Formats: sequence, structure tokens, C-alpha cells
Amino acid sequence: DDTLSNGTPLAMFIQFCGIFSLNFIFETQAWSPIWWAAWFVYVDYGTWALIAYLPVAVVLDLIMQICVLTMFKWLVVGKLKPGKYKLWSMDYYRWWFINQLTHHVTGILFPLIAETPWMNTFLRMQGATIGKGVRISVSDITQPDLLICGDYVTIGKRVRISTATVMNGYLYLNTVKLGDGAAVGPCSVLSQQTEVPPDTAVLPLSTMPGWHGAVGCVAYQKATPFIDREFQRKQDLLRAVFGVPFVVLSHSIPYIPTVFVLQWFWSLCCYYFDDQAFTWFSIFIAWVYVHPLWLTFLAWAIFQKWCIIGQFKPGHMEWNHWAEFKHWLHARTVESHDFAGICEMWVNTEFLSVIYRLMGAKVGKRVQMDHFHAVEHDCISIGDYTVFGSEVFFSCDSRAPWTPTETSTNMGYEITNLGKAANVLDHATMLPGTLVAERAVLGTCTLAPHRSYFHPLAIYSGSNRGRPTHLRDHNAPEALRNLEDKAMRDLDDPVIWWRFNAIIAALTFVAKPIPEALWVITYFGVTAVWDPEEDGILALLAVTPIIYFMVCLIELFVTICAKWLVIGTYKAGEFPFFGQYHVRWMTMMILSSGISDLGEALQGSIFNEWLYRANGAKVGKNCYLSGLAVEYDLLQIGDNCAIGGECDTTGHTVENMVIKLAATKLGNNVTMCPASFAMPGSVLEDRCVLLEHTQVLKGETVPAGEVWAGMPAAMCNPKAPAA
Repeated sequence: DDTLSNGTPLAMFIQFCGIFSLNFIFETQAWSPIWWAAWFVYVDYGTWALIAYLPVAVVLDLIMQICVLTMFKWLVVGKLKPGKYKLWSMDYYRWWFINQLTHHVTGILFPLIAETPWMNTFLRMQGATIGKGVRISVSDITQPDLLICGDYVTIGKRVRISTATVMNGYLYLNTVKLGDGAAVGPCSVLSQQTEVPPDTAVLPLSTMPGWHGAVGCVAYQKATPFIDREFQRKQDLLRAVFGVPFVVLSHSIPYIPTVFVLQWFWSLCCYYFDDQAFTWFSIFIAWVYVHPLWLTFLAWAIFQKWCIIGQFKPGHMEWNHWAEFKHWLHARTVESHDFAGICEMWVNTEFLSVIYRLMGAKVGKRVQMDHFHAVEHDCISIGDYTVFGSEVFFSCDSRAPWTPTETSTNMGYEITNLGKAANVLDHATMLPGTLVAERAVLGTCTLAPHRSYFHPLAIYSGSNRGRPTHLRDHNAPEALRNLEDKAMRDLDDPVIWWRFNAIIAALTFVAKPIPEALWVITYFGVTAVWDPEEDGILALLAVTPIIYFMVCLIELFVTICAKWLVIGTYKAGEFPFFGQYHVRWMTMMILSSGISDLGEALQGSIFNEWLYRANGAKVGKNCYLSGLAVEYDLLQIGDNCAIGGECDTTGHTVENMVIKLAATKLGNNVTMCPASFAMPGSVLEDRCVLLEHTQVLKGETVPAGEVWAGMPAAMCNPKAPAA
């Protein structure tokens, strides 16, 4: 009876103000005086002065983002404290605002400073307790106050520290503690109240007993000694003093050729259009700016890989400062926000395969490539016709504290081999020395342990005590087999293959610069209502965020309209690759990726409910929605549901080049804790709960009132949350 609502006038006003502010803060290049100053440097001092200023601007912009986050963090929420807070209360709104801002800033910052003392310094600035000699990779840490690390802790790549959960009308906050010498393997999730004992390693894609007890995919071992601490201290110093400045400054390199391209394009407009040169320049500036920018960054990444880094050769590796520094330096490039953005542009195309080949991977022909996360590309071998899902993670370096003791001999770089027509689907975690045989399927959230083997046609999923679960062997019914055969025939047809690639490339070329085009539209909107001689600088500062927000709203509306024009209504069924439906499906994916940061700011607010409904989902009242949805028409959500961060309710899977769509239904008062998955065709009945790091398989039903955990999920008897 005392449940608060997100739909009262006051609640909606607070959420609107937060979204308005976040949307503007996210786009620093659109409003930052640091970047506006670049124009005045160019006008007053010329091209070479601008080029000299650009590295300074990149450094200052990064410092400014850190300062803005730190200022808002301590002014809005101060020191976060463990506790239980009502959903849609002022305590929630303060947490929500800073959580969104932290998630955005750290997504850009962490790849640049990961595994260095600067990472530890930043987290301490945000309230974390960090001991000496701690190494933290690119991870999801959005409540640093609640992270307590002892000395010489190691946090692997893509770990989620889940210290906040919305459940049953409340926001729960609590700490995660890592003892001296503890380690957390890649892609693991630690829920609140987790305490990792000293010298203990959480295995990859696993978890530890947390606030609900020893339930789910708990897997850990004694940490394997892997590095001399004096060596680590010197390597950290090398990275902090020389590495981070080099990484940050290298991100200014793509701007230099872009300046000359823009000058060339301006002279071209003046030559052909004379008095209308400015108009034509403004229409196309976003495209002329963005495409040289990403092409130059890609060229720099390839140059750095082969001229500075060199090849990562399989075999036993001794610790060496220069070798470790080069590995870290390469990681900062390929894990960066910019490199990920380039790869995500070219999903499902041959161009993405070419990018990975240029980084050193062995990629066969006609691979259905998605962006995967890896550093040692030279140690990855991908067979012909392989199918990838999104967010796949590769680690080819076995020198890690979570490497099992029984296989911790001759550690170093090891080859991961994917056989012909293998399937490695969303969020799979591939560890060193893995061999996936022909046509084997590693389903969503599958762990491939160190030196593991997956036999032909086998279908695996999940992580249970550090091992995947063998579900069955592939034996498709005739109708599905016919669709798979059709997709393979189309794949081998060069006309169909290259036509598909051309369509996707054209759409990508148009859609990628849309966020930057919004800046240009904002400029014309501002200059239409603001007179510099009469209105002054304060009026400019007031009108710019308003105009920009209106432009972003229009873009969001156009994207929703595009969904109904391109797709119509998503319907359950099976559709082969390269058909008409596949092209429309990919078109919508590309158009959605061009949405500005407004979509990110909507997470966790009532306006995200509106967005879901506008795209075709059935959503009840008073829901907290912070996960991923794609095929909205196939999603039904009841009243008072909570879907946490990094949760997945998408309505599709892809197997053997066939898109399979099925409806997902959540009843009333359902909770999906962070990083949980409701696969297509699953049903979560009233009042059920999926704990952190849980995956309900396709077609499964979670009965009313039950709590499930694990990958794959099963019923459990957890501890009740602390009051």
C-alpha cells in the first residue's frame, strides 16, 4: 500500500529534469568550451595551431568529464551507504542520476586507464576503498563507494560488480569485498554482500556466495600464483608514467587528417556552390567529419599493432616488461570505446572479418561476424561459415590467477580454434586453448574453460561449477533443416552475399554520423533564436540544451516511426539469413544504433516504459526497466516489474544462420536482478525472481513466486535480503 509511483506529476518532473541534464552532459563535444575553443584557435592562428591544440583538447576533455562526474557524485549523493531505499523516492532518483552518469563516463574512461594506478586513483576519487598493487581491467563498476579491495587484488575483463539491485519496490545497496590477493575472472558477476576470501579466485563467467547465499553458478579456487609483485610494481609505474599519456594523446591522431578533409570539402563547396557553400557544407559536414575520423583511428590501430606491438605468438611466456607493456598498450586500443564503435558498425559483414584479419586473427570465408572482445587476435582461428553472437569474449593468455591448477602448466598465449560452421553465441566466454569442433553450438552465456573441447554438433550452454552444460546434440526437424540449407546456399552465392554486404554498408554509411548531425541541426536551431549581439552568452547557455533536447526527441520519434515502416510488427517464427526479413532486421539494428545518448538516459525511468510501448511492447504500470530489448512486439511485461542493468529480454536467437523469434512474457511483480537473461519463449510468472547472473533457457517457465538462479537457471532457496 505504501508503494510509490513513477507516474505522479512530481515524479515525472524529477525524471524529466534528470534525463534532460544527462542527455546534454553526455555529449561533451557538442557543448564543451574546450572543443568550441578549437574553432577560435583555427580562426585566429590557423591550421597548424589547431593541430597542436587538438591533443591538449583531448586531454582536457577527459579531465573535464572526470571533474563533472566527481562534482555531481559528491553533490548529489555524497557517500553511498548500504541500505534499503524505496523505489521512486528521492533517494532512488539521486542514485539513478549518478548511476547513469557514472556508467556513461566510465564506459569511455576505463578502457584508457585500465590495469594502471590511475584506475585505482579514479575509483578512490569516487569513494572506493582500494589497497596497494590492485589491478582492475575494463569492468562495470557504477557504485565505487561500495567496492572494498584489499592489497594485490586482480579484477579481470568485463566483470560486473553488482552492488545495487531493484526488487519488490525497493533499491538495495550493499558492499562487495575482495580480500588480499583475491582475483575475479573475466565476465564474472559479484552480487552485493559478496566477500571473496584472501588468495581466492572466482572462475570466469561465475560468481561467489553473496546476499542470497551460495546459489547460482558459484565457482572458485585457490588463486594460482602468476606474477612477481616487484615486477608488477615496476610495470604499473611504466604504464602510469609513459603508457597512459601515450594512449590518451594517440586518441587525438584521427582528428589531424580529419581537419584537412574538412578543409578540402569546404574548398570544394566554395568552388561548386559559391554563395550557397555554407549551406551545402553544413548539410554534409557530419558525414565528412565522422567517416575520416573512424577510418584514421582504424588505420592507426593497425599501424600500432604491426609496427609497435608485433605478433602475439602462441607458446610458453616468461614475464618481460616490454612484452607486457606492449600487450597492455594494444589492449587499450582494441578495448577502447572508439574501436568498439568501429566494429559495431560492420556487424554481419565481410568488412568486420577484414578488420579482425588485419589485427592478426585467422578468419575463414563467409563468417557471420559480430563484434567480439579480444586482445590476442593472433591466437584466434575462425573456420569458414562460423556464426557469432554479440558480446563474445576471448582470452588467449593463460597466465592468470583463475587458470585451473590442473591445467596451469606451460602457461602463455594459447590458440582458440573455432571449427567450420561452429556457432558461438551471445555473451560466450572463450578461454585459452579451447577447440570448438565443426557445427558445435555454444549457446548464450556459455563458458569454454581452459583447454576445453566441444564435439561436433553438440549444443552447450551456461557455466556450472566452472564447466558448461551439454544440453543435447543438434538434430533439426526437417522444416528447420530446410531453412538452414537455404541460408547456406545463399551464403555461397556471391551475388546474394555481396549484395547483402553492399546494402548493410550503405545503411551504415548513412546512419553512423546521425548523432553528429544532431549537433549541426542544434547549431542552426540555436542561431535561429539567439542573436550574439543582443542576447549575450547566458542566453546561449540557456537555449542550447533546450534546442539539443528537442532535436534528440525528434530523432527518437523518427526512429520509432522507422521501426513501424521497416519491420511493422515483430512476429514469432524462423527466418533464414540473407532473406528479405534478415535485411529488414539488420536495417532496424543499424538505425537503432544511430540513436543519440537520449536512449541511454531514459533507462530506469517512466519514459523508458513509454519507449517500450511506442515500439510495440505491452508494459504494465510502475516498472523499472534498465535492460536490453530489441523485438519489442514479442515482449510482455506486467505491473511493478524490475528489469536490472545488463539484463536481456531480446526476442531472438541466431543458430546455424537462422533467426529464431519467440515471445517473452513477464507477469506482475517480477524481478530480474542485474545481468540475468530471459531467453526467447520463456515465461516468468507473477512474483518470481531471477537472481544476478541467471539464465532462463528458451521455452522454460518460472512458476509464480519461485526464485531461480544459475546458468542454466534452476529453482533455489536463497537467503532473504537484509532489511
